[in-house]
Amino acid sequence: MDTISEFAGKYPQDAPREQNCCYHPGVHARGICSCCGRDLCYDCFLDYERKGFCPQCKPNFLFRILRFRSCMRNPVSILILAIGLFSILYLAVKPSPHTALGKQEIALRNWLHLGKAARLKLYADYLKRTNKEDIAKGSYYRARLALEHVLQETQNEFSVSLDDTKTVDESVRQRLAALLISIAACYRGEQENASAIYTLNKSLELNPGPDTVGLAYYGLGQIYEEEIKDYRKAISMYKEAQKNALKPVDLWENMLDFLAKPVSEKRLASAVQQLAGTFDPPETQHRVISCYRELGMTDEITKEYRALINEYPFSKWAIEAQEATGTEEIEEEPEIEKVEESIRIVPWED
Repeated sequence: MDTISEFAGKYPQDAPREQNCCYHPGVHARGICSCCGRDLCYDCFLDYERKGFCPQCKPNFLFRILRFRSCMRNPVSILILAIGLFSILYLAVKPSPHTALGKQEIALRNWLHLGKAARLKLYADYLKRTNKEDIAKGSYYRARLALEHVLQETQNEFSVSLDDTKTVDESVRQRLAALLISIAACYRGEQENASAIYTLNKSLELNPGPDTVGLAYYGLGQIYEEEIKDYRKAISMYKEAQKNALKPVDLWENMLDFLAKPVSEKRLASAVQQLAGTFDPPETQHRVISCYRELGMTDEITKEYRALINEYPFSKWAIEAQEATGTEEIEEEPEIEKVEESIRIVPWED
């Protein structure tokens, strides 16, 4: 701190002065504030770079600038700033974690989360079938969290987002869409129908291909039929699903055996696709008939029954359709026997 004589010599001699400090009337003033011009005693005078400030002007912008400049001349401050700059540069040039080894680690973590999701969803489905829906909600919720972790890791791995519907590779879009369908199934188990509908529509927007679009429409049809009771909307969803029907396979029950095998990028993509599930076209047709029955549309019921017989004559709902329409079952067995007999009596020709 400067001496009293140096302190008093910092200020213009022609400035108006009072006898006493503005804040301490009983103490003789020794200087003035650089901002407001108040007379200040030695204790009230806050000195920064040979400029004085009173306590009220301390938060002033000029005071802060001067204080910052003073701190920047401190060697400790310079050292801390240098460490911070080097840390930022290191993070900027740090190698991407998604190298060959990093991708394998991500795939392994995703594999484990898919296995966790499969176990939790199967258990939740069992609880739901046994009328323990309140307990099942917790399992659906944990399964959804595991699937959402895989969804986020997949986006990080390929540096994409769910809004990149045009720039993402088709196989990546298919994987993301399948994950969204699985997440929507968990939302439905939690009775979060609005979230389930949004997620399925996002899946349709992300990948309109036949490998996942049929599943998405089928899931929407189930929600509109069973939860919302909008049967006309459900019928339209089911019909869209039938247009994109693939061969039905029951997959969730076999997922635990599938996930017990070694992980690879190809198997990971296959597991995601399997977790999304499939639907049975004849069963979907039967659901359409059920919706028409709820609406009381008898003519449409008969029409859909006949379509069920023509398109899926060997399904388990075909007998019900034949009874409802009075259609006799076509016996294929005698014709097959005649063909076999004709084959047997044809003489062998060298």
